[in-house]
Amino acid sequence: MHDAYSDFCRWGPLGYLAYGGVYALLELAIIPAIPLTMTAGVLFGVLPGLAVVSASGTLAATLSFLIARYAARDKVHASTCPTTRQRRMLCHAAHATFAATYRRSASCMPSVGAHEPQ
Repeated sequence: MHDAYSDFCRWGPLGYLAYGGVYALLELAIIPAIPLTMTAGVLFGVLPGLAVVSASGTLAATLSFLIARYAARDKVHASTCPTTRQRRMLCHAAHATFAATYRRSASCMPSVGAHEPQ
């Protein structure tokens, strides 16, 4: 293990870029980030590891957004867009919720002429 660590340290600034790229790809593959973040702290130290992890996490989030926005747009739209039947059900549920809320609040409000002296 010590030989692999010393070999990695000899990479210099290229090691930061290599680790950042691997970190971003593994995050895109839905690998938990905690072990990767801790490894960056061990390899590079606290502040340089924090910088590498921050940049790599931002890169992974940006790539994830771009994939969802452009490459997987149709698939994401098909899985999240409601059908006509679902739209009708949502509209009916919203109307029923509004009507029930209005009836409930209207029953609590005093009438206009309820407190007039007689």
